[in-house]
Amino acid sequence: MTFVRPFARLALSVLILMAAAAALPAKADDWPDPAKWSGKSPVNGLDGATFYQLTSVRAALLSLVGEQFYWRVLLAWNQYSPVIAAGDAIFVEGCKPQACDSNQVTTVIQGRSVTVCLYHASPPITPGSPPWPPEERLWFIEGVGMPGVERDPADDNQCRLESVEDFVAMAKNGKALAERW
Repeated sequence: MTFVRPFARLALSVLILMAAAAALPAKADDWPDPAKWSGKSPVNGLDGATFYQLTSVRAALLSLVGEQFYWRVLLAWNQYSPVIAAGDAIFVEGCKPQACDSNQVTTVIQGRSVTVCLYHASPPITPGSPPWPPEERLWFIEGVGMPGVERDPADDNQCRLESVEDFVAMAKNGKALAERW
């Protein structure tokens, strides 16, 4: 009889916890709405939110680029332009402080798909010598696995994208490079 009473209390406690958990509202989806983020600062945007630290964006980026890239590039290269929205796409452009001409990163979210473009150019070792390694543009594209690497890209866009059409054309080339592996 003494064993039944504590067991009954435990069972009742579990039922109460389960009922309370079911009554809690579901966590709101914080996936960014392009119309609401357009023109906002990625580091102090909508209601003071930081774009790269939104739960859903952070999870997608960690899965795509890995934790070191997320912390050392996306969060540390914190010179950002206002968010650009075009239709269902969001473009977040940034660069490494004091090195914007040679270290750029652009994150593109279109629907629920994430792509990251990283541009890096090494300064010449000595005046007049060619840069080594050469300029490169890396593409991290969902579902591809390895990043696509463009050495010495033919255009001067770095990772600046003017439109969804630019993004589609440049990302298509990056994806083709990545899929060769």
